[in-house]
Amino acid sequence: MNKRNTGKSFEASIGNDSEKKNGVKLENRIRENLEEKYIRLELRDDYMFGAVMSNEKNCRKLLEIILGIRIAKLDYTEVQKTIDLSFKSKGIRLDVFVTDENGNAYTVEMQTTSERGLPKRSRYYHALTDLNLLAKGAGYRELPTNIVIFICMFDPFGDGRYIYRFRNICEDDHGLRLNDGTEKIFLNTKGFKGDASEELKSLLGYIESGTATDSYTKELAAAVYNAKRDGKRMVDYMKYELNIMDARDEGIAIGEKRGKKNFLLLYKKLAADGRLQELDCPDLDLDLLFKEYGIE
Repeated sequence: MNKRNTGKSFEASIGNDSEKKNGVKLENRIRENLEEKYIRLELRDDYMFGAVMSNEKNCRKLLEIILGIRIAKLDYTEVQKTIDLSFKSKGIRLDVFVTDENGNAYTVEMQTTSERGLPKRSRYYHALTDLNLLAKGAGYRELPTNIVIFICMFDPFGDGRYIYRFRNICEDDHGLRLNDGTEKIFLNTKGFKGDASEELKSLLGYIESGTATDSYTKELAAAVYNAKRDGKRMVDYMKYELNIMDARDEGIAIGEKRGKKNFLLLYKKLAADGRLQELDCPDLDLDLLFKEYGIE
């Protein structure tokens, strides 16, 4: 009796040891893959862009080049900022959100894939960032300038321009501006025409090709190089990627539970609205998305 029990316990321990070894191998493989992926990151990648722009000087210079203005200092810098004002609304995760010494707000997003719904996403970003500012106690008359910037690795409007700027103006008199303090800017790394400073052309060229040609882009290249060799940054990136993996796994599990047909329908609707990137959000809530699109 005792020998048989001992035998079973021994067999079970062998099985457990084997499972543990396989689990360790899988974890090591995942870690190695993430390490290799991290070393290959460039400024155009969301995580690296946020890491480099978390430096106030880098971020301030970026905004100065894009906007053609001087900014004394940035009072508030946050990367990968999540704004989720209500459980009923769809939250957003911003690559970079900053305010300057005058309280003006700037959102900067790196956009590597083309989206049909990008203009409406810029509108949604304006709405939520304004509400976020109001939530801090400001009345609507006190709303600061709010500028949303997309750096696109494609031409968002197909006109070949380096930069597309949009402000609200009167359709009947284009010289009459609404002056509501909002502006939407779309940068095109593949641009070849339009009014753009040499610094802006150099910046867009660096993002597109990885080749630094002036003092600022060389500073950015050095910041990317240093970030890749920062062990704490690498660990943080692994956690970031694992959270995304977990969100995807959870999404797949919920999708299977709801049925592949419903999940495919949701996928198509998100694609049509240019919102596929939301499936990568660590805070993904598929239940809310199903409700939003009326998919039961």
